[in-house]
Amino acid sequence: MIKNIPNKYTQKMLLATIDEQFQGHYDFFYLPIDFKNKCNMGYAFINMFAPKYILPFVERFDSKKWDRFNSEKVACITYARIQGKAALISHFQNSSLMHERVAGEVSGWRICKVAHGARTW
Repeated sequence: MIKNIPNKYTQKMLLATIDEQFQGHYDFFYLPIDFKNKCNMGYAFINMFAPKYILPFVERFDSKKWDRFNSEKVACITYARIQGKAALISHFQNSSLMHERVAGEVSGWRICKVAHGARTW
């Protein structure tokens, strides 16, 4: 779980930042959106494809300032209460957020399918 994400980050921006080093290393991503304010809620869920990617992910992001928006927020990487792709999908699939749209995108929730290192949605 990623906490303290600047609220102006879009799903596309955050994924681009993550993908600089971790493209193809995760199979679930969810950035909750506040539809009233049209911004993210400051946290995201990510499931790494294999445990060996967790420590490098933590080392890259934990306790680091974000590059965009001159934000003073410092990223915090923590374990989420819900663990694993199947459990995350089960938990979020019936969320009311799944039925909202922001700028044509469904709420920032995406299940990543990884094949040969390439991400597809």
